[in-house]
Amino acid sequence: MMTRNAADSRTLSADDKKRIRKLLEHECDYIMPEKIADEFLDAGEIIEVKKWDNVISSGDMNPDIYVVIEGILRCWYWDDDREITAFFSTLPTMAINYHTYYANKPSFYNFQACTPAKLLHIKKEIFDSLVERLPEFARWNLRVAQNQLYYLELKRDLNQGKAKDKYLSLVRELPDIMNSVPLQIVASYLGITPQHLSRLRRSLL
Repeated sequence: MMTRNAADSRTLSADDKKRIRKLLEHECDYIMPEKIADEFLDAGEIIEVKKWDNVISSGDMNPDIYVVIEGILRCWYWDDDREITAFFSTLPTMAINYHTYYANKPSFYNFQACTPAKLLHIKKEIFDSLVERLPEFARWNLRVAQNQLYYLELKRDLNQGKAKDKYLSLVRELPDIMNSVPLQIVASYLGITPQHLSRLRRSLL
């Protein structure tokens, strides 16, 4: 389970907000006005998550929004007796359990920290009020969602190709993953065995 205490919760500093605003500009092709971005970042509180702790576990009813400030999260599920990694979230990706947020159902996925992580935690009702009040924020969220759908389709296309192509794409698009995440988890994302991944890495050295 995610660990959290009073010392873990705090707001972003001005320097942190400036840094994250710049990162948010790369989340989609629409850039929020600075004032709107600051209102979004001021709406949450920072929590610290230990490595391998779950932010959201399968079965949880958690509709809140989490923005990765530091570290790497993975979203995974069980397929019979195998762990399948659906995707990774790196800064400043928003992590949302849509099963609860949208459909009011328990989470299907586990959202787990692959490294020590800092997240901006925003309550659903606060997030929804920003969407309702601020058209620029609603537009940004739409473009972020469309961008995420694009990358899900891209991953599906890659998974139909050769393991080498999938691996090289991951190295190119998410290089921090290869340096920070155990090989068995990377293999579960690529849909290959850890042994196959090890051989593949050796062949490309």
